[in-house]
Amino acid sequence: MTRVVERVLALMECFDEEKPSLPLHEIAARAGLPKATAFRLLSTLVETGYVLQLANQDYCLSHKLMRLAAIAQRTFSIRDIARAVMIEVVSATGETVDLSVLNGTNRVCVDVLESPHPLKSIIRPGETVALGRGASGKLLLAYNEDALLDRVIAESAGSLDKAALARNLRSIRKQGFAHSRGERVEGAEAISVPLRDHTGQVPSCLTLTGPSFRFSSKLQRFTEIMIDAGRRISLRLGAADPQANTHAA
Repeated sequence: MTRVVERVLALMECFDEEKPSLPLHEIAARAGLPKATAFRLLSTLVETGYVLQLANQDYCLSHKLMRLAAIAQRTFSIRDIARAVMIEVVSATGETVDLSVLNGTNRVCVDVLESPHPLKSIIRPGETVALGRGASGKLLLAYNEDALLDRVIAESAGSLDKAALARNLRSIRKQGFAHSRGERVEGAEAISVPLRDHTGQVPSCLTLTGPSFRFSSKLQRFTEIMIDAGRRISLRLGAADPQANTHAA
């Protein structure tokens, strides 16, 4: 039964904004299934109203899924969705983890779980910090439109070097995370990862912070923990899984 569920989900995740409708052979190829298996599962989804078959015989997702999505959006906030993973991150690292959302040219902290250590980085829910410095701010800047960078530079009154910052943002996008040391708080270090929503956009991020004397020697392990945490939260927010394996027959 679990195998069937995995295959059905693989079929439904074949559709995206670029290809909202697909022929059977392409769905089967994307899902890694034989055409006969894909056809049988699609027929069931058509019968239950979750998939439509168009006049040209292509398939597409139905609006029935919108009702379920609306229910999910009303049920959970991003804090509810991220909290369990945040607890795991603090347990695994012993450092402070915070959740921030993009708000204009700033980021706003919406949730924090503090390190059990007496010496720790402190940020409070509701705290607003300008983008452009620090792992969290640069991460959100890296994954959003170029116009946002221009606005941040304009508001920095010459304190930020656009060319240098743009190079840094390209590096962040390439590696998939942001790391900073002493940029906002002397002696502090941070790793920030993107949280993607169902559209693939990055309106929020998860950040691990702590003093450099504890952080630096564990940087690789902390980075791996954070990348995994960001991926898991993003999946819960409805993002596609970039690491998903195709389901073999």
